[in-house]
Amino acid sequence: MQAKKQDVLIEAFKKMNDAGLRGWKLRLAGGSFVAEGKNKLILELKRKSRGYPVEFLVNVPFAKLKKSYEEASLFWHAAGYRVDDSREPWKTEHFGMTTVEAMAAGCVPLVMDKGGLREIVRRGVGERWGTVGELTRKSLSLIKNPKKMQLYSRQAQKSSRRFSKEKFCQRLKEIIAGS
Repeated sequence: MQAKKQDVLIEAFKKMNDAGLRGWKLRLAGGSFVAEGKNKLILELKRKSRGYPVEFLVNVPFAKLKKSYEEASLFWHAAGYRVDDSREPWKTEHFGMTTVEAMAAGCVPLVMDKGGLREIVRRGVGERWGTVGELTRKSLSLIKNPKKMQLYSRQAQKSSRRFSKEKFCQRLKEIIAGS
């Protein structure tokens, strides 16, 4: 797992649970070059999440990741949290392929309001946030409003198509033809 501020997501989820949220699970997915049981970051994240419904998907095949997206309602992304993107833009998410994959599966994205995620997640498709308080408030607002969540889910799926291979090839041909 790369360090994408999963600790921030765990803390937000714990606060929501401590405030009474029930029936929800936080799944953290990612890759690791080090065995899961020897990865210090993963071990620390597991320690921080002990006693809460948090699941770790490490180095899982894409089919399992896709199934996880299909089962999920929300997709949280925290890369860039507490980063001054005007000074260190490389520490934000440049494009966010995982966000697009989650949106294609119907997940409503709640992402940092930085980097390339600003282009991917627009109003009516999901929510952008800058503080943990915003993340938890916006998440709870969607959880409490299933109709809004369904609308955002449909819009996220539709919006994800902007990043299809076909659209990319079409746009590339237009650019080449225009030069």
